[in-house]
Amino acid sequence: MTYGLDVIVRVGWRRQHDHRTMSEIGQELRGLGIQITDREVERLWDYYLLLRGLSQADLVKLRTAEKMYGGLVWSADGLQPESGHPQLWVVREVLTRTVVRAEWLRQVDEPTLKAFLRPVKALGLKTLATVSDQTTLFGQGTQSDLA
Repeated sequence: MTYGLDVIVRVGWRRQHDHRTMSEIGQELRGLGIQITDREVERLWDYYLLLRGLSQADLVKLRTAEKMYGGLVWSADGLQPESGHPQLWVVREVLTRTVVRAEWLRQVDEPTLKAFLRPVKALGLKTLATVSDQTTLFGQGTQSDLA
């Protein structure tokens, strides 16, 4: 199922400005006749964060967590592109739930992933671990460019 920008922005506004929980936002949307689960609301919140980009406050949050935990845990996730169609890949810092980078990738190979991860690495934040369910990041002798 896909949702329009109006729904994504509504989720972002209700969460960020009205301080609603994901469950409350889900109930509200379902009351408007939108078929959506609370998990989908969380995903739309993530998309909303992508729309606004990495803010100065996000950087402060990341640096604070880096000091508190001795480093950060990165999650890199995306779908394997099919038939030349680009797929959305996202890097999120797990401890702070901060979306750091997102990009549509047409192919997933080592050079493409290194280029995708380069801006995250350039932040200069210490990495404790990088997790992904994609063997393309860690399989066949390839290592994450974040570590």
